[in-house]
Amino acid sequence: MDKQQLIINELLNKLATAQYETVQLRAELTIANQRNRELEDKLATLMPKDDDLKGGDE
Repeated sequence: MDKQQLIINELLNKLATAQYETVQLRAELTIANQRNRELEDKLATLMPKDDDLKGGDE
């Protein structure tokens, strides 16, 4: 193999690695987003409703 082919192979390898890491990060982000939605839902159930915040005299 000549030097150019070695460089091309190295760049292709780096590209494949970057693509793999992108897939991994997307998977982690999906999991984190799901967890965030679950926590937001849980928080919404713990927060008082608007009617609960109003005084009885109004």
